[in-house]
Amino acid sequence: MAAKLTKVDLPDFGMPDSMPELPAALYTARLERLRERAEAGGYDRIVIYADREHSANVAYLTGFDPRFEEAILIIGPTGEPALLVGNECYAMAGAAPLPLRRHLFQDFSLPGQPRDRSRPLAAILQDEGISSGTRVGVVGWKTYGHREASDAPAFVIDELRRIAGRGGAVENATALLSDAADGLRVTNEVEQLAYFEWAACQTSQGVRKLVFGLRPGLTELEAVRLLEWNGTPLSCHLMLTAGPRARFGLLSPSDRKIQRGDPFTTAFGIWGARTGSSRRTSRRSPSGIARSASDSPAAFSMRSSAGASAIRSSAPSSIRVTSFTSTSGSTRRSHRNRASSFAQGWRCRSMSSRRPERTTSPRTSRMASRSQMDRCGARSPRSTRRRGSGSKNGGAS
Repeated sequence: MAAKLTKVDLPDFGMPDSMPELPAALYTARLERLRERAEAGGYDRIVIYADREHSANVAYLTGFDPRFEEAILIIGPTGEPALLVGNECYAMAGAAPLPLRRHLFQDFSLPGQPRDRSRPLAAILQDEGISSGTRVGVVGWKTYGHREASDAPAFVIDELRRIAGRGGAVENATALLSDAADGLRVTNEVEQLAYFEWAACQTSQGVRKLVFGLRPGLTELEAVRLLEWNGTPLSCHLMLTAGPRARFGLLSPSDRKIQRGDPFTTAFGIWGARTGSSRRTSRRSPSGIARSASDSPAAFSMRSSAGASAIRSSAPSSIRVTSFTSTSGSTRRSHRNRASSFAQGWRCRSMSSRRPERTTSPRTSRMASRSQMDRCGARSPRSTRRRGSGSKNGGAS
């Protein structure tokens, strides 16, 4: 079906006044739901592995994410979960909103750091109730074709299997949290949706400022500053390239100067949202970076992954739009021939009485409306909504 170009004005909805915080009780409720599923699956213990790239499951349950190091969360049927952390994360884990019993396990520390004050892994695991005959569900990042496979470190899996023995089991239980159909992280509380909305405001507004501030002659490193990243944890590295490298995607900015006619791509992701924009030149639309709005009649779009956009070098009052897709957490909405929601993803409006923009389905419209309560503060009674398509970075990610 051929795309239909429509000229629309590009509005500015403003930005939220504050960042929503998830209450401690939310983590306790998540923990109890996981325990119920573990019991139904026949597991005596759940062991969750995390590192800097794969911290979403532990962060979802505890509010803690390891930095520089790895970590293991051990959950039994009752009591406070146990967290194994290295030298640098031991103190940081004390700030987690969910109460945790911390074990210093220095093999998770950086190379060259002291390893003289922690007990062997086997001793810690046995103290946490893992013994001969124990059925252990291991949560990593991925599921595989058979449950024996896991992406957790081999030395951890080997130790668990040795302790559990032939009468026990060590299985991949990642699906409990991230299965696309019914994993715990597929359903978001209204408080989480509010945070996702706030995050979508940051990334979409950042790309908007980049689009309107981009000029030929800027280096890629200078252009990336237009995103105005404020230090919120990134969900992926900042991507921005122009010229020959832009066709590869995923690359970081260099000191190369952006020129008129360059293809261009960028992606900006923080915990809870990612927004990207790109432009690929072709015979029909040869201009990537143009001098003025009249230079490039090509279509502009803004996507959560690579799309096709013409970047104008002077801020236009209107943009020709073919499509727009925004990812707020893992809830995805597609807008055809519209740019009214370009600036904000799900808008965190300053007045909660304002009605949300119409979306492509009644379900996403209801979700957006609920998540806009009290300036995204989520002070209403907690409820849950089912996500749409899944995302690698998910909830706390």
